[in-house]
Parts: sequence; C-alpha cells; structure tokens
Amino acid sequence: MTNKQVIGLLGGPNTGKTELASSLYKNLSEQGLSVAWAREFSSYDLSKNGKPISEASFYEQYRYSFYQMRAEEEALKHADIVITDAPLLLGYVYPLIEKEKISDRRQKIFAQEFENLFRQDAARYTNLYLLRKSNFSDKKSLNYHTES
Repeated sequence: MTNKQVIGLLGGPNTGKTELASSLYKNLSEQGLSVAWAREFSSYDLSKNGKPISEASFYEQYRYSFYQMRAEEEALKHADIVITDAPLLLGYVYPLIEKEKISDRRQKIFAQEFENLFRQDAARYTNLYLLRKSNFSDKKSLNYHTES
C-alpha cells in the first residue's frame, strides 16, 4: 500500500470506539496489511492524573490534542493504515463546545485558533466515523465527557 490512511473513530464514552478499533486492527493485521493503532491519550492521562480543574480544562484539551497528534504521527512512520479511537479532532470538540462560557481573554484567543486548527486537522483523516450510543441511561459512565 502506497497511500497512508488514517481512520478515526469519534464518540463519547462507551460507544464502542476502543472495541471497534481493536477488532479493526486485528482484522487488518490478519490480512497482512501494515496497520498501527494510535490509542486514546486522554483516557491514559485521565486515569493517571485525574480530571483537570475547570480553569485548566481548555489548556488540558490542548495538551491532549498535542499528544494524540504525536501518537498518530509516530504510528504513520511505521504503518500504512493508522486506526485511532481518539482522533485528534476529539481534543478540539470539548473546548469548542464550551467556548461561549470562556471569560478569560487569552482563552478566547485560543478558542479562535482551535476552530482554525480543527478545520486544518480534519483534513488529516482519510475516514472519520462517529459512533453514537443509542441509550445514555447510565449517566455515571459519562465521566469527563459530556452526553452532548
């Protein structure tokens, strides 16, 4: 395969992103394709460092995006197909959802840049899939992510 592909699986907690990524990775590997899995950085970081305080949330999302991009770029060095259960775009979604609530002038500047970066980074993905959970009855499973 000569063209590199990045497959992104978007969705909130418990929508099946990791399960689907694992299955897809296994299936493509068994077919002999050059594939890598850029796993979700924020889940690793949240389990290690906990939920960010609200004043730092916007900056934390930037950090998550940076490390997710690094993981995807490293995977692309070694594989023709990269699967990610946390596309770089997910790191932009949460702060952009909350941008109207930002009062700090510097964070407002970041929010404007995030919108521009979101558009640029969307072009990085060959395929993006939004996984939706049909029933949000278990509110405790939403953790740091929001239902919307």
